[in-house]
Amino acid sequence: MSKKLSLNFRENLISFAWTWICLLIIIGIISLFSLWMMQKTFNKGSEVAMQISTLKNETASANIAFKVEIQEWKNILLRGKDQDDREIYLSKFEKQQKRVNSYLNNSASICSQLNLNEPCKEIEVIYTQHNQLGDKYIENIDNSSLENYDAIHKVDESVRGLDRDLEKKMTEITIIFSKLEADKHAEILAAIQEKYDTLKFFILMVMVIALTITGFSLLRILRSAQN
Repeated sequence: MSKKLSLNFRENLISFAWTWICLLIIIGIISLFSLWMMQKTFNKGSEVAMQISTLKNETASANIAFKVEIQEWKNILLRGKDQDDREIYLSKFEKQQKRVNSYLNNSASICSQLNLNEPCKEIEVIYTQHNQLGDKYIENIDNSSLENYDAIHKVDESVRGLDRDLEKKMTEITIIFSKLEADKHAEILAAIQEKYDTLKFFILMVMVIALTITGFSLLRILRSAQN
């Protein structure tokens, strides 16, 4: 009888041990999978957020370069009376114009990769408007003399205020991308928090089940020992 009791006790202990081993393995596998999913979510979201951040920086740089371009235009008017001086400042103006176009081209490329349809269309509008404005500036310079104040004033008046709408659009598109960047970061945090809460709930449930099974197993072992 004692031998039978010892055998039953050992079988119950082995069963108890295997139950815990299986539960620990299940918890480990699910936890590792959940952590992998959290990392995947973070990496994917961070990549998109980085692209949006780059896009925002490109449009902001285009806006800054455009302001410098306008200043170079004013330098032509103020200091370009002599033909040689005019060529120098005109060259600086055209160089700055190319910089703006470069930033806008980069913006359009990144925007297309992110499939942001409406902002992409707005960038195309800005790009076209910027080139049209540059052509208008050059046309007025080529057909005008800058030898006296009246001539300079006439050229300036012919294009005065045309840059404001374009500058406003550049500022607005940068604000849009800033908001998109903030929204993306919030989306990443929310997704990771959701997966963390799911994992935490699962582990707690498994622990409750494990403790319940442990209680029944110990009760069975005690009864076996008593019998």
